[in-house]
Amino acid sequence: MQVTSLRSFATLLRQYRHARGLTQTELAGKAQISRRAIVDLERGASLPHDTTLTRLADALHLSTQKRQHLKEAVHQARVV
Repeated sequence: MQVTSLRSFATLLRQYRHARGLTQTELAGKAQISRRAIVDLERGASLPHDTTLTRLADALHLSTQKRQHLKEAVHQARVV
């Protein structure tokens, strides 16, 4: 899977959250970040720091492959 933009990261995060059946507020609580941060990440207004990315992946119980997809999406968005 090739991810090429900030929008792709936002879309992936939203898809993974929906797949887990979580609201933005629930994900924020599980990841110990603000709901506003989730909103901004999902609309493509910001990118997560490494620690936040790890918290999100842990909160979503992502597989190694899906974690890598999110990490690649962040990397690609920063390169663009």
